Amino acid sequence: MKLASFLRWQNWALLGLNLAVEFIVLFLSIKRRFFKELFMLTILAGYFVLIDTAFIVLALVVNVDSFSGKLYYSRISWDFYWLSQVAASLLILLLSVQISIDTLKLNYVTALWGMILATLFIVSAGILVPGLVLGNMLMLVSIGDVLAGLALLIVGALPSTQWPRGYPLVVAGIALSVTLHALCSIGSLYWHTLTPLFNIGAPVSSLLGMIIFALAVYRHGEQSPAPGT
Repeated sequence: MKLASFLRWQNWALLGLNLAVEFIVLFLSIKRRFFKELFMLTILAGYFVLIDTAFIVLALVVNVDSFSGKLYYSRISWDFYWLSQVAASLLILLLSVQISIDTLKLNYVTALWGMILATLFIVSAGILVPGLVLGNMLMLVSIGDVLAGLALLIVGALPSTQWPRGYPLVVAGIALSVTLHALCSIGSLYWHTLTPLFNIGAPVSSLLGMIIFALAVYRHGEQSPAPGT
């Protein structure tokens, strides 16, 4: 049987809602030229649209493996899901790094090095993790969540911090999303299984973050002066 047959209506509903809001963020980021202010947000939204679409295709074509009379997700969908989650954690971390660099008004060389170091950290951690084991993957994405939140927390704690126009809502979206996602991951890590808390909580955390991102991009477009004025 196909993987789609084992997904509940809640999974399909959340997947559809996430895909719709992600597309809105991507569309508004391009239409309202928010990518000129925060290009990593546009990249993140585009990535999520691509990944969620690919997962729907996989669910419709990939069979679920059977072992000892118990049904499991196929290895292909398992590997795809966790590799995409690690990549998403990296992109969210890079978004936090870009916000921090823009807020602190650091130069482009510093920005480049900050993003390179963040990328190398996650990639190195991924290489050191022995296989796509559940506990290791949960720990890896939790590290990404904590680093993304920590980057913003450090900047926000500085006395002179003043987020650039359009950034406060994006910061709030990241903070809410990574906090909820980290709590879901830590809970599943504690119980050594993908609990309903994670299966529902993880997509909900992403959805809430994307809704705030959409609001941020929409409000930024309303506040921007018209061309030629």
